[in-house]
Amino acid sequence: MKALLINLTLILFSQLINAQAEINGKIKSSITNEAPISYVYIVIKNINKPILERMTSTNKKGFFKIENLEIGKDYSLEISAPGYDKHIFEITPEKKITSITLTIDTKCDYSKEQAEIDWKNGEAKFLLVGSIAPIANTESDKKFEKEFNIKYFDFGCLPPTEECIKIYNQKLFELMDKKFGKIWRKNVRTDVEYL
Repeated sequence: MKALLINLTLILFSQLINAQAEINGKIKSSITNEAPISYVYIVIKNINKPILERMTSTNKKGFFKIENLEIGKDYSLEISAPGYDKHIFEITPEKKITSITLTIDTKCDYSKEQAEIDWKNGEAKFLLVGSIAPIANTESDKKFEKEFNIKYFDFGCLPPTEECIKIYNQKLFELMDKKFGKIWRKNVRTDVEYL
Protein backbone atom coordinates (compact mmCIF):
# COMPACT_ATOMS: atom_id res chain seq x y z
CA MET A 1 0.00 0.00 0.00
CA LYS A 2 2.86 2.33 0.89
CA ALA A 3 4.54 1.65 -2.47
CA LEU A 4 1.29 2.44 -4.32
CA LEU A 5 0.94 5.72 -2.44
CA ILE A 6 4.54 6.68 -3.23
CA ASN A 7 4.04 5.81 -6.92
CA LEU A 8 0.84 7.86 -7.11
CA THR A 9 2.57 10.78 -5.41
CA LEU A 10 5.47 10.59 -7.86
CA ILE A 11 3.11 10.42 -10.85
CA LEU A 12 1.10 13.41 -9.63
CA PHE A 13 4.27 15.35 -8.84
CA SER A 14 5.77 14.63 -12.27
CA GLN A 15 2.53 15.72 -13.96
CA LEU A 16 2.57 18.96 -11.99
CA ILE A 17 6.16 19.61 -12.99
CA ASN A 18 5.36 18.82 -16.61
CA ALA A 19 2.33 21.13 -16.52
CA GLN A 20 4.49 24.11 -15.54
CA ALA A 21 4.84 26.72 -18.25
CA GLU A 22 6.79 29.90 -18.74
CA ILE A 23 6.40 32.92 -20.95
CA ASN A 24 9.49 34.40 -22.55
CA GLY A 25 8.54 37.78 -23.89
CA LYS A 26 9.77 40.95 -25.48
CA ILE A 27 8.14 44.37 -25.23
CA LYS A 28 8.48 46.78 -28.15
CA SER A 29 7.53 50.42 -28.52
CA SER A 30 5.24 51.26 -31.44
CA ILE A 31 7.22 54.49 -31.83
CA THR A 32 10.64 52.95 -32.53
CA ASN A 33 9.81 49.25 -32.98
CA GLU A 34 12.53 48.63 -30.38
CA ALA A 35 12.52 48.08 -26.63
CA PRO A 36 11.28 51.13 -24.72
CA ILE A 37 14.08 53.21 -23.23
CA SER A 38 12.67 52.90 -19.73
CA TYR A 39 11.96 49.66 -17.92
CA VAL A 40 8.55 48.08 -18.47
CA TYR A 41 6.62 46.46 -15.63
CA ILE A 42 4.48 43.35 -16.09
CA VAL A 43 1.87 42.26 -13.54
CA ILE A 44 -0.18 39.07 -13.82
CA LYS A 45 -3.65 40.28 -12.86
CA ASN A 46 -5.71 37.11 -12.44
CA ILE A 47 -3.76 34.86 -10.08
CA ASN A 48 -4.00 34.74 -6.32
CA LYS A 49 -0.41 35.37 -5.24
CA PRO A 50 1.35 38.23 -3.43
CA ILE A 51 2.16 41.15 -5.75
CA LEU A 52 5.91 40.47 -5.72
CA GLU A 53 5.27 36.95 -7.03
CA ARG A 54 2.99 38.29 -9.79
CA MET A 55 5.28 41.05 -10.99
CA THR A 56 8.39 41.31 -13.14
CA SER A 57 10.12 43.86 -15.35
CA THR A 58 11.98 43.90 -18.62
CA ASN A 59 15.72 44.13 -18.95
CA LYS A 60 17.35 46.92 -21.00
CA LYS A 61 16.66 45.03 -24.23
CA GLY A 62 12.96 44.65 -23.46
CA PHE A 63 13.01 40.94 -22.53
CA PHE A 64 11.14 39.38 -19.62
CA LYS A 65 10.34 35.92 -18.26
CA ILE A 66 7.36 34.71 -16.23
CA GLU A 67 7.68 31.24 -14.73
CA ASN A 68 5.49 28.77 -12.81
CA LEU A 69 2.39 29.17 -14.95
CA GLU A 70 -0.11 26.51 -15.96
CA ILE A 71 -0.35 25.26 -19.53
CA GLY A 72 -3.75 26.09 -21.04
CA LYS A 73 -4.73 28.65 -18.39
CA ASP A 74 -5.63 32.20 -19.44
CA TYR A 75 -3.53 35.00 -17.93
CA SER A 76 -4.08 38.75 -18.04
CA LEU A 77 -0.80 40.66 -18.23
CA GLU A 78 -0.91 44.34 -17.34
CA ILE A 79 1.95 46.18 -19.01
CA SER A 80 3.00 49.64 -17.82
CA ALA A 81 5.94 51.92 -18.56
CA PRO A 82 6.64 55.60 -17.89
CA GLY A 83 4.98 57.71 -20.59
CA TYR A 84 2.87 54.84 -21.95
CA ASP A 85 -0.75 53.95 -21.35
CA LYS A 86 -1.36 50.74 -19.42
CA HIS A 87 -2.05 47.78 -21.69
CA ILE A 88 -3.74 44.47 -20.88
CA PHE A 89 -2.78 41.42 -22.92
CA GLU A 90 -4.53 38.05 -22.63
CA ILE A 91 -2.05 35.17 -22.89
CA THR A 92 -2.62 31.40 -22.76
CA PRO A 93 0.57 29.31 -22.58
CA GLU A 94 -0.02 26.31 -24.86
CA LYS A 95 3.32 24.60 -24.24
CA LYS A 96 6.15 24.55 -21.73
CA ILE A 97 7.77 27.67 -23.16
CA THR A 98 5.68 30.28 -24.93
CA SER A 99 7.50 33.11 -26.71
CA ILE A 100 5.64 36.35 -27.32
CA THR A 101 6.31 39.88 -28.54
CA LEU A 102 4.03 42.61 -27.23
CA THR A 103 3.87 46.13 -28.66
CA ILE A 104 2.87 49.08 -26.51
CA ASP A 105 1.99 52.49 -27.84
CA THR A 106 1.60 56.07 -26.72
CA LYS A 107 0.73 59.40 -28.25
CA CYS A 108 3.75 61.47 -29.29
CA ASP A 109 3.44 65.23 -29.53
CA TYR A 110 7.12 65.20 -30.51
CA SER A 111 7.85 63.08 -33.59
CA LYS A 112 10.06 63.12 -36.71
CA GLU A 113 7.22 64.73 -38.60
CA GLN A 114 6.72 67.40 -35.94
CA ALA A 115 10.47 68.13 -35.94
CA GLU A 116 10.33 68.75 -39.70
CA ILE A 117 7.28 71.02 -39.34
CA ASP A 118 8.93 72.97 -36.50
CA TRP A 119 12.14 73.25 -38.57
CA LYS A 120 10.30 74.61 -41.62
CA ASN A 121 8.34 77.08 -39.46
CA GLY A 122 11.44 78.33 -37.62
CA GLU A 123 10.15 76.89 -34.34
CA ALA A 124 12.58 73.99 -33.84
CA LYS A 125 13.74 73.30 -30.31
CA PHE A 126 16.22 70.89 -28.78
CA LEU A 127 14.39 68.97 -26.07
CA LEU A 128 15.94 68.69 -22.62
CA VAL A 129 14.89 66.81 -19.51
CA GLY A 130 15.87 68.72 -16.41
CA SER A 131 14.63 68.49 -12.89
CA ILE A 132 12.33 70.50 -10.67
CA ALA A 133 14.46 73.58 -11.39
CA PRO A 134 15.51 73.57 -15.08
CA ILE A 135 18.94 74.98 -15.91
CA ALA A 136 18.72 78.50 -17.32
CA ASN A 137 20.39 79.37 -20.60
CA THR A 138 23.82 80.97 -20.36
CA GLU A 139 24.91 83.80 -22.64
CA SER A 140 26.63 81.26 -24.91
CA ASP A 141 23.38 79.23 -25.05
CA LYS A 142 21.46 82.34 -26.12
CA LYS A 143 24.12 83.08 -28.75
CA PHE A 144 23.82 79.50 -30.04
CA GLU A 145 20.01 79.80 -30.25
CA LYS A 146 20.30 83.01 -32.25
CA GLU A 147 23.10 81.81 -34.55
CA PHE A 148 21.41 78.52 -35.47
CA ASN A 149 17.75 79.63 -35.14
CA ILE A 150 16.87 76.88 -32.69
CA LYS A 151 15.70 77.05 -29.07
CA TYR A 152 16.35 74.90 -26.03
CA PHE A 153 13.21 73.56 -24.38
CA ASP A 154 13.42 71.98 -20.93
CA PHE A 155 10.49 69.84 -19.76
CA GLY A 156 11.67 69.95 -16.17
CA CYS A 157 10.73 66.82 -14.26
CA LEU A 158 7.62 65.98 -16.35
CA PRO A 159 8.89 64.97 -19.79
CA PRO A 160 6.89 63.06 -22.40
CA THR A 161 7.81 59.51 -23.37
CA GLU A 162 11.58 59.23 -23.87
CA GLU A 163 11.21 57.68 -27.33
CA CYS A 164 9.29 60.78 -28.46
CA ILE A 165 12.11 63.06 -27.29
CA LYS A 166 14.67 60.80 -28.95
CA ILE A 167 13.08 60.70 -32.41
CA TYR A 168 12.29 64.44 -32.38
CA ASN A 169 15.83 65.44 -31.38
CA GLN A 170 17.49 62.96 -33.73
CA LYS A 171 15.54 64.39 -36.67
CA LEU A 172 16.70 67.88 -35.69
CA PHE A 173 20.31 66.66 -35.44
CA GLU A 174 20.00 65.34 -38.99
CA LEU A 175 18.53 68.65 -40.24
CA MET A 176 21.19 70.69 -38.41
CA ASP A 177 24.00 68.55 -39.87
CA LYS A 178 22.53 68.94 -43.34
CA LYS A 179 22.33 72.74 -43.08
CA PHE A 180 25.38 73.59 -40.93
CA GLY A 181 27.64 70.54 -41.10
CA LYS A 182 29.01 69.35 -37.75
CA ILE A 183 30.17 72.80 -36.56
CA TRP A 184 27.10 73.38 -34.38
CA ARG A 185 27.85 70.25 -32.33
CA LYS A 186 30.88 71.91 -30.70
CA ASN A 187 28.76 74.56 -28.99
CA VAL A 188 25.44 72.83 -28.28
CA ARG A 189 24.48 72.27 -24.65
CA THR A 190 25.67 68.93 -23.31
CA ASP A 191 22.28 68.16 -21.77
CA VAL A 192 20.49 67.95 -25.13
CA GLU A 193 18.98 64.47 -25.08
CA TYR A 194 20.30 61.70 -27.40
CA LEU A 195 23.04 63.69 -29.14
